[in-house]
Order: sequence, then structure tokens, then C-alpha cells
Amino acid sequence: MQRPRSAADIARSEGLDLGDLAPAAPRSRQRRNPRPARRSALSLVLEGLLEAGCTRRAAAELAPQWLEAEPSPERVRRWVDTLGARQPRVAAQLRLHGVCVDDLDTHIDGTTAHQRLRDGESVGQIFASLLTLRQQPA
Repeated sequence: MQRPRSAADIARSEGLDLGDLAPAAPRSRQRRNPRPARRSALSLVLEGLLEAGCTRRAAAELAPQWLEAEPSPERVRRWVDTLGARQPRVAAQLRLHGVCVDDLDTHIDGTTAHQRLRDGESVGQIFASLLTLRQQPA
């Protein structure tokens, strides 16, 4: 025994147009609840490195290093803006010592910590200077 067909199925098989009376075609679940496309952290970091002036090849090489140093693509962008695109290892060393990107805005003898890093001062010296400043009484 066959299941009875719906009125819409019968009308279609008979070539009848029900117009507005016909139920809408069933939609797949995926169409009803569309999810916004999520971009991977790697693609976000890669895009940020390209915007910072890296070649595609350099960005592809540096992006995984940056994500290893800093898992947040938003903070990677801040590190890149502060240190430069080619410094993921410096960022990793600083984070290992408990220095966050915002700490690099600190002035050490009139020059910001990030400028001292860009001028070639070692991570160890920067860390020691920041530690000394933190320990000074307010």
C-alpha cells in the first residue's frame, strides 16, 4: 500500500498550478541556519603580514611562526605593528619572560622599549630594564 500523496504532489503530477496555495519547497537545514564563514587564524595572520608589506612567500613562512609565538591573530597584528613582521622569535622570547606587547610602550630612559628593540637592544636587556622599572616604588 502506497502512502497517500499530498495535495501539492497530486497537483504537480496532474500539471495543475496551485499558485500561492502550494506549500513552499522544503529547504535544507543548512539554508535555514546559515553560519558566517569563519576564517582560520592562519589566514588572518597571513593577511595581516601581507598588509604589513611581506611578500607572499615570506608571509607564508612567518605566519605559522607568529601563531606559535602568539595564538591570537589580533595580538599577532599588534606585535607585528610594534616589532615588525619579521620578529616572531623576539615576540616569543618576550612572552616567555612575561612581557606583553603593551609593555613595549613603556619608556626606558626616554625611549620606548619597542624602539630599543628595533634599534638592536637585546630581549634580555629590555626585560631587565622593564623589570627594574616595575620594582621601583611609585
